[in-house]
Amino acid sequence: SAGLGIGSVTFYADGALIGTDTDSPYQTTFNSSSLSAGAHAIKAKITDTAGNVAESSITIKVVDAAPTPPAAPTVN
Repeated sequence: SAGLGIGSVTFYADGALIGTDTDSPYQTTFNSSSLSAGAHAIKAKITDTAGNVAESSITIKVVDAAPTPPAAPTVN
């Protein structure tokens, strides 16, 4: 409805929460190296000041996921 402002935008990657912002411009930082190679869903859930909710999604493709670092050696 006209006159209502955005209360918050919550961001998700594959359904997992990655951040929430309550100030314009609504944004978050996300390190995609935590994702495996392949397609992943990124969603923004917008809640206005009256509690109404809308969502928007995109699909991203991770081409080369970062390798898992080796375990640290132990010293006896």
